[in-house]
Amino acid sequence: MAQKRKRLSAAERKPQILRSAIRAMARSNYRTTSIAEIAAEAGITEPAVYRYFPTKKALFIAILEDVGSRVLVLWETIIDQSPDPITAMRNIAVDYYERAMTRRGDLKVLFQALAEVDDEDIRAALHAQFASYVQLLRRLIEDCMEAKMIQADIDSEAAAWSWLSVGFTLNLVSLLGFDKELDKSRLLQIQRLYLASLAADEAAMALLLNGKNGQ
Repeated sequence: MAQKRKRLSAAERKPQILRSAIRAMARSNYRTTSIAEIAAEAGITEPAVYRYFPTKKALFIAILEDVGSRVLVLWETIIDQSPDPITAMRNIAVDYYERAMTRRGDLKVLFQALAEVDDEDIRAALHAQFASYVQLLRRLIEDCMEAKMIQADIDSEAAAWSWLSVGFTLNLVSLLGFDKELDKSRLLQIQRLYLASLAADEAAMALLLNGKNGQ
């Protein structure tokens, strides 16, 4: 006797559709992937997809919002679990590197979204996503300033964008297959040099270059 498939709740079904859509779009692209393909990937019918997302664009925007919120939750958790803001910045960088190397589907969809920025709704979703990243990083950099680890006169927003640009480079490293050339040890070297360039004084620079608390 065939085993009856478990019926998912709405709270379970929406994430399943989002994950299925990411896999389907990563194999081709947003423009050409049909709702029928996404439904097949999820093992449900097309009307079931439309029950949660009225259009493909609405589904695409939901993917961007979901990816962004998951990244923020991870970073907030890292900050809460780190003993100081400098360590938190290091740990966020390592987490981002590991995600970039292993979650290529998310990255492919993100780059597809960048190609769709002429659409005001998609552009707004991306704008909100990156603005939230910069806001968190800016707060973290200002915490480093208060701890007198980096220069107090640094423009924290400019520093946050600079930090985020390294993450964007890591996306390219992953998608273009440069992960052997820019491995984790080189990422940590980039990170140390970046932090040292912001150091408040020579003592802070030594800590940042060598790793705080011996890290």
